[in-house]
Amino acid sequence: MRIAPSRFVMRPMATVCCPWLTRSRCPAIQRSSSSALARSVADERYSPSQYNLYLFYASDGENSPSDSAATDVALKELLGDLQYCGFLEVGSGGEGGPSSDIGKLFLQLAADGQPTAAYRAAKADDIWGAVRHFFGQQQAA
Repeated sequence: MRIAPSRFVMRPMATVCCPWLTRSRCPAIQRSSSSALARSVADERYSPSQYNLYLFYASDGENSPSDSAATDVALKELLGDLQYCGFLEVGSGGEGGPSSDIGKLFLQLAADGQPTAAYRAAKADDIWGAVRHFFGQQQAA
């Protein structure tokens, strides 16, 4: 296998692009578009037959619920070519695992035996726990 450089697939946040928008007035963020962009990068640059592909997705989980079905389909299509896929839910408060729709999707995929994991980080100190969680899960898979 060849070693590929890391690629960061980011989508602009409405509050960064349009600072006058408040969260309640921001257009809904479509998770499936991130999956489609990751798929596009993989298809154009990194054949799964030549590279081991890993995807890590971080979000506060507050995305458009109307996008859930498309996200489910897009993520499942990506999983066929990924060695591992992790979701980090960031935000204050809350104990335990992710509580957002996308977090629950990742937890369900993991329960179904897919090479996925999800973790919730409420503060900066939680990040190392997330790294240990993801790579411990990946080694067990």
